[in-house]
Amino acid sequence: MERVWLPNLLRDMAEVHGLPVALAFARRFGGRYLYLPASATAEHPVARAFGIEMLEWLLTRDYHQPGTRITVPQGPDADRAQQLRVLRSLAARPLTVDQMAGETGLHVRTVHRWLARFREEQESRQLNLFPPPSSGAS
Repeated sequence: MERVWLPNLLRDMAEVHGLPVALAFARRFGGRYLYLPASATAEHPVARAFGIEMLEWLLTRDYHQPGTRITVPQGPDADRAQQLRVLRSLAARPLTVDQMAGETGLHVRTVHRWLARFREEQESRQLNLFPPPSSGAS
């Protein structure tokens, strides 16, 4: 069955493990960095959540090199406005981008982009507090 609406990793996962599993995987890890070891271990978060077979399957994919990280694509269910409200509140806390992505369900790259926008907004508001000096001779 063709699932063009899913990113490649999730589409391949759905073909092998079923659509419900792929969507559950996206809800659990989507939008975040996922470190994949050189070999499967039962302690890995994927093995704990979905079984060691799923981790072994991921390790055989062309998406990564063992011992590196992949960026897991997001699934189709995300409420962007709510995510951004939560992200704005999390931005004031000492969290990593990956932690913020996990809390909001946003992709790590999206978190980076929005944090930059939040900083630009803040800088713009601060600059408006100080009007430019008037030009003219006194």
